[in-house]
Amino acid sequence: MYQDFRIISIDTSYAQKTIYITTSFDIDATSVDSSNIQVYDRVTKQEVGLTCKVQETQLVIELAEWPTPEIDYIVAISEIKSVIDDDLIAIDKNKVSFKNAIANTVQITSPTSMQILSDINIEWIEKCPLPNIIFYDNYRIQISTENVFYNIIKDINIKSQSNTLIEDLSYGQYYVRIRVEDNETTGLWSDITTFVFQEAKLEPILDNDTPIYIAPMEIISFPLSGETPSSILIELNTEIDPLTINDIIVIRRDV
Repeated sequence: MYQDFRIISIDTSYAQKTIYITTSFDIDATSVDSSNIQVYDRVTKQEVGLTCKVQETQLVIELAEWPTPEIDYIVAISEIKSVIDDDLIAIDKNKVSFKNAIANTVQITSPTSMQILSDINIEWIEKCPLPNIIFYDNYRIQISTENVFYNIIKDINIKSQSNTLIEDLSYGQYYVRIRVEDNETTGLWSDITTFVFQEAKLEPILDNDTPIYIAPMEIISFPLSGETPSSILIELNTEIDPLTINDIIVIRRDV
């Protein structure tokens, strides 16, 4: 049965200052440009600058300036075709509005992707893209065992700070995301960052100015019982002036 090329839905995002128009067929991208799409304030008739792109059945209209929430805008469309050359059956004046939302976003600065941690200290910065800069300093942090956040094991509200120490997690791999909140109004989730939480490994502490000699060694004397000896006799295959040796660090090798 033949189906008309028509608009299925129109959605808006204040945080992305974008209008999404979904149609019944794939859109011919060559038939779309700013000359056949107009967006303007319904009351003042003030036109809003825009750019547009096609993603299969979706026409994405990004506004050049931030819209005013909760007022009506008109989207006028003309002469857009489908890939099979059908003309779009569109209402000339589609009324849309932008639900009040937070434009601010969050960038997670620590941990970095796939960072291995023995202490989970999450740090972030809030960014405001609006001309009149405002910061909310109120955040929602979620940690999950998978990247679609079905199994959320930490859901935390943080105020007036840009870092937090996470405790009571089992060792393993986790995913974290953060967004700005203001009562019932929320911003977009940040990009997801993954990290690995594992037990701390003891590493030798060395002075950066101290030379480090790495050479094969032969242990001359060591108890076979496995007990910790009071002394170990070591023979190196490289001659070293003993007066230059400040420390000898012995690290137990896992078997």
